[in-house]
Amino acid sequence: MASNLAQRIAVAGVAIPLAVGVLWLGGWRLIFISMLALALVVVAGFGLRMPETLHPEYRFPFSMRRILLGARQTVTTRAALGYATAMALMVSPKDACINLERLRNLGAQGRYGFYEAIDYTPERVPQTQKHVLIHSFMAHHQG
Repeated sequence: MASNLAQRIAVAGVAIPLAVGVLWLGGWRLIFISMLALALVVVAGFGLRMPETLHPEYRFPFSMRRILLGARQTVTTRAALGYATAMALMVSPKDACINLERLRNLGAQGRYGFYEAIDYTPERVPQTQKHVLIHSFMAHHQG
């Protein structure tokens, strides 16, 4: 089993009991307060450590504008990701299997498994096609 998948399974095994404990201790509002506190810690840690962990050519100022641009790009990029569907097998196996079958029918399955993604973003898809296969594999996820 790939270590990446094992990490995600472990997170699910820890997150659910943790959420149940938070609900038991303080109700649903405490979940949102906890998430906000954790987000603030992550943002502060990222802001302090980012310059030392990135190669100089990839260092950009940490600003709300960049965060919003990244969020916009995430929301507007249309792609189907095979590994995201594989992770959904834990939550909704029937729907995930249906989606994996759809991906296979679109040609997203190669010799070594599913390709990285199917891109539906209009700016990157030729006018004669509905989508473009991203022919790469997540080799670092292979364990």
